[in-house]
Amino acid sequence: MQAATQCFAEAGFAGATTRSVAEKAGVNVATLHYHFGNKESLYNSAWVEATREKLPEPGQPAALPHDRVTCLIQTILEYSAQRPALSRLSLFNLLEGAGPREAAPADPRIEALASAFESMNGECRQPPGLLARWLITLIDAAVVASEKAALNGSPVPADPIPVRAFLESTAFSLAALNTDPKEESER
Repeated sequence: MQAATQCFAEAGFAGATTRSVAEKAGVNVATLHYHFGNKESLYNSAWVEATREKLPEPGQPAALPHDRVTCLIQTILEYSAQRPALSRLSLFNLLEGAGPREAAPADPRIEALASAFESMNGECRQPPGLLARWLITLIDAAVVASEKAALNGSPVPADPIPVRAFLESTAFSLAALNTDPKEESER
């Protein structure tokens, strides 16, 4: 599965071939087809592998919706940074469209963020699922850009706080929410 995940993360569904996966895995194409049936099933299995580890619960429970979203963004950023293949697969899904892979499991990061936005009791001016998709796309882009910079020998910020702060302010701007938790608690 690692070979399939790597190939799809490097080239997307459209660019990866079962032949390239078989070559990277050190097996023949017939073996892949025997175990997975077709490229779509192989891709779905790679997606399951990339999301296999459960998204950890954010550090401390937060009372205010603003704080819950902030903690969740930090958790998702760390989770995604440890799984750059997931970020790449997610971006390729977005760029290529779901197509025949609509049966692929949902992204647990999107589900968690959408749930956090839904808990804001209608305070969001955008649909929670759409907000979550936008934020995951930004997180994935940050992860891939950092990975690419590191591979090219470019300096990568050692401190993720500016990226996290950008994501948090973007989240609340997109949701049309107040970014000041003090003002939120006074409501």
